[in-house]
Amino acid sequence: MLIKILFKNCQRNFNNKYFFQLRQLSTLKEKVNVPKSEDLYEPRFEIKRHYPDLQLINVKLKAYDFQCLEKFQSFVHWTAENFGFDVVECYPLAHKCEKIKEFKENSVTISTEYELKTYARVVRIGPVPAIQLPLFVMMVQANAPVGIQITIKEHEASDEVERYIPDPQLEDLKETLRNLDDPVTFYFLFSTMDGEWIKMLFNNNLLSTVSIDKASKINFVLVCVSIAGTWFVIYLHELVTRSPKPLIKRFKASCFSILRKFVPSINKQIEEALNKTKEELIHSIHQYDKGLDFIREMPLKAINHESILKRIEYYQEMEGTFDYIKGRVSGTVYTNIDPGHMAILGEVFHKFAYSNPLHPDVFPAVRKMEAEIIKIVASLFHGPEDAVGTVTTGGTESIILACLAARNFAFSKGIGDPIIIVPVTAHAAFDKACSLLQIGIKHIPCDPITMRVDLKAMKRAINRKTCLLVGSAPNFPYGTIDDIPSIAQFGLDYSIPVHVDACLGGFVIAFSQDSPALSHIPIFDFRLPGVTSISCDTHKYGYAPKGTSTIIYRSTELLHHQYFAVTEWPGGIYATPTLPGSRAGLNIALTWSTLLYFGRQGYIERANLIATRTAQLADGLYKIPGLFIVGKPDVSVVAFSSKKFNIFAVGDLLNKLGWNLNSLHLPDAIHFCLTYNQSKGDVIIKFLNDLRECCKQVCQLPDKGTTSKTAALYGMAAQIPDKSIIEDVAHLYLDACYSMPTKA
Repeated sequence: MLIKILFKNCQRNFNNKYFFQLRQLSTLKEKVNVPKSEDLYEPRFEIKRHYPDLQLINVKLKAYDFQCLEKFQSFVHWTAENFGFDVVECYPLAHKCEKIKEFKENSVTISTEYELKTYARVVRIGPVPAIQLPLFVMMVQANAPVGIQITIKEHEASDEVERYIPDPQLEDLKETLRNLDDPVTFYFLFSTMDGEWIKMLFNNNLLSTVSIDKASKINFVLVCVSIAGTWFVIYLHELVTRSPKPLIKRFKASCFSILRKFVPSINKQIEEALNKTKEELIHSIHQYDKGLDFIREMPLKAINHESILKRIEYYQEMEGTFDYIKGRVSGTVYTNIDPGHMAILGEVFHKFAYSNPLHPDVFPAVRKMEAEIIKIVASLFHGPEDAVGTVTTGGTESIILACLAARNFAFSKGIGDPIIIVPVTAHAAFDKACSLLQIGIKHIPCDPITMRVDLKAMKRAINRKTCLLVGSAPNFPYGTIDDIPSIAQFGLDYSIPVHVDACLGGFVIAFSQDSPALSHIPIFDFRLPGVTSISCDTHKYGYAPKGTSTIIYRSTELLHHQYFAVTEWPGGIYATPTLPGSRAGLNIALTWSTLLYFGRQGYIERANLIATRTAQLADGLYKIPGLFIVGKPDVSVVAFSSKKFNIFAVGDLLNKLGWNLNSLHLPDAIHFCLTYNQSKGDVIIKFLNDLRECCKQVCQLPDKGTTSKTAALYGMAAQIPDKSIIEDVAHLYLDACYSMPTKA
């Protein structure tokens, strides 16, 4: 019994001890279900998934609106960088033109015919993870403006071929090589061979039908004919290219000039008409001078202070016809009379009236001011750190210096007869520069709708003699900005300097990034690698007193070709940076003070206000019956014309109402250049009301205004084949400005 009890106690103790230990061991089910700490938030995968990378992706953008395309390209570039993709490059493709014809309803008669241009840009990115590409595509598509066509594909070799335009000269050479077997080609090759070559051909039985002596005679005749033909071709080429005017117009002008010289009756009629025009011009110039009292010689004794000022007031009484301060004059005076500004200019005048930067050791302040003006203007146009330039006396001198530098640069490269290529809308100062510098000029036609230069025609005009390509930003007649990015690309492709003429609106478009009303302005400055120089007037929208402009170069390479130096003059080494020797240091000081007085914020506010008023004027012109806008008013100029009545007659009526506008021709039009004086008050509304009434009056005339004074003048100018007569009239006008008529 005792043994049995002991056995049960031992069994109970054993069961308690080992049962506890067994409870410490997990079952297979429990062991499987216990999660690991690293698996609590993300399941473990034994095999990691790898996503492929697309090495290069081309995002091709196409649109009809160039400015919209440029902005959206920038957005795609920005989006790609924010996704972490590498943007390899962004480049344009050649635009394509489609001719669109619109027919009248139920008719085969064409009502409208125009060209529709398609522009294309490519943004190349890579490598791109395949898992991120759909998100990128969705982002681009979701933000695409209306009219943008997007194509996204992997890069192929054919994409490189698409971006380059075939070189016509290279294609011609290839065609010549392919036609070597042509009989005509063989004839010209044979004509240049000497006797030894011909003998070799006979010895090899290649020309067995002709004797050697006879072949030598034939060779001599062919050489003579070739020389005479070459001379004749060169003569014709010089005759054709001697003047930029068309050959037919030059022929008509020559015939008319011969008739004028050898037919007395014709010459007499012309002289009588010129004398009558002379009297009319003198009367027109001096009509506001009621006294016709002139100082014809220096007074013997000094005139006192009060008398001088009194005479000045008498002279100023002639200026009351057109009130430019109230905004009734196109361009001319670009700023208002700010008392604070005038006070500073007065102080500056007293300090720098006789300063001259020709002597930098005597006038170091002026020298420093000029250097600072150049850096300020260069920074506005995003010039590089080593951008350089000079202050000039006006836009004409800036343009002449740009052409001078380009000509001398061409001379250094061995080009003896350089030519500049300009749009037909480029400023007349380029023609003056070519006349002074004795270099050729080629005028390129413009698109009749936009009045921007025809890029295809400009590219065709480029040859080995081309020393400068020019684009306007904007041009004077229509206020349209040329396609500067494309012109700059031509400069890079052909290694030709590119000049941007921003004399008129440079101090407006320079602030386009900060002005909502100018946000449509494309890139036009040194941000384009092909742009090598920019001219910009500080005395227009820079609001400095008249007599200053700037010419800015990307580097000293071209600037040094602008400089003039004489090293063997008995008077010492003579060197000048611009055309004059002595220069008015006062003008430099006045410009420097003006730039600091207004400051960047002041220029931004004024530029935005002027651009806003320009858009208001353009919108109002669209609503006047019979008028249409010529070109695209990109900045501050609005040009308009009419097909229903003579626009010059409208201008004459506006002139009588106190408005002074600019007349244009080829085609006939009028333009209004808005300044800060038109940005205030209700000037635009008053002008539109007067313009509407004048158009109504002219439209009611039986002749539609064709007999008005200005219409008759420009009508005569268009009909006369010998333009030298028009030059004679222009000379008479300039003579009238210096004339001193007496009272009748």
